Amino acid sequence: MHKIYNIQYTQRTHSRLVSNPIMYGRITRYVLFGLCIWMGYKISIFVQLVRHNYGSPQAVSTAKLVTLLKTLTLTETATVTVPSYITSTAYSTVTLASPGNGHNHGLSHIVIPVAFKPSQLIKLERSLKWWDVHPPCLDGSWPNRPGETNTTLTFLCYGRLTAGQRTKLQDLYWSLNWQVRRCFQEMEIRSADLDDASDNHNKGSRAMFESITSGNIGLKSPRYVFWMEPDAVPIRPDWLNALDRTCRTDEKFWVKGSTLRHDLNRQVLVQRYGQSFLYHINGNAIYNMAADEYPAFYYNTLLPYLDTIGKRHSHFDTSLAIYLQDIENVDHWRHIGHHFQYTELIQNRWGENYSVHERAIKYPNTYIIHGGVPQ
Repeated sequence: MHKIYNIQYTQRTHSRLVSNPIMYGRITRYVLFGLCIWMGYKISIFVQLVRHNYGSPQAVSTAKLVTLLKTLTLTETATVTVPSYITSTAYSTVTLASPGNGHNHGLSHIVIPVAFKPSQLIKLERSLKWWDVHPPCLDGSWPNRPGETNTTLTFLCYGRLTAGQRTKLQDLYWSLNWQVRRCFQEMEIRSADLDDASDNHNKGSRAMFESITSGNIGLKSPRYVFWMEPDAVPIRPDWLNALDRTCRTDEKFWVKGSTLRHDLNRQVLVQRYGQSFLYHINGNAIYNMAADEYPAFYYNTLLPYLDTIGKRHSHFDTSLAIYLQDIENVDHWRHIGHHFQYTELIQNRWGENYSVHERAIKYPNTYIIHGGVPQ
């Protein structure tokens, strides 16, 4: 009886609509209007995805378009599962920078230097897989949330790119989870256009680093830039925001990174690299590119000194420690030393194999570990 009543009610309602064409037409228009808005929203997202990942709709193959369409329908609402051993670390209490102090705050770029060598690509692929496990930002976090961010992800390549190499990087980026990609305002691929003669660990890494400090590669409105090598791995989620928040304090810095944290034989390290290696700030660090002070120190003071002692082609991140070994530079250091800061957010454990699980528990304030092989 209950079912019959429902059918009769539906029939009566339908007959009323049919007998009242004005109401019927109005409801139909509302439904069609809603469908148009929904379709327009989907199409706009689709176009943004195409431009964001492949440059222009004309450059996308049919297979990639199909992949994009599947992503829209299947993974738009995908969530990232955070491992059970990760607890949400309370945000550090920071003193926000005062407006108008001539200092642009916030992390503007994550720069990943890429050398197209098998060993480097293996490290890059391994690191990016951890991004899906430990996403750069989370819903409700600050200052970056999925879809609401001002940070650019930049792949900085050593030499001039081939079409195949560019496609490889695009595919690596596109393989990331939807929510991970939304933590970045855009992804870009840039090249330092270096020649083969500079393709070695020390000379090449310095040349790539100097391509951003000199402004030669044209980063868009750089503020603070995190130099993240392929063997740097996030060990807990929300790492992009942890790095960004440390850039938003009133205490201005030029470089913030990690000292040497691993347990390798120090005597061997001193014999091989010199004593300065034990105290240097590792290159996987945050650099202030918003003002001219750090580039001015680097090019006008640090490099000329390295030239005078014949160490111009030492690794770029050990340069400062080499400079400080000379007692003649101590007086200058007294005035600029506070601009170079160690941090627990990043750990340099070069040469170590480690358990991500154990490191995350042991170091609750660490988000990025550089070097070694994560397990």
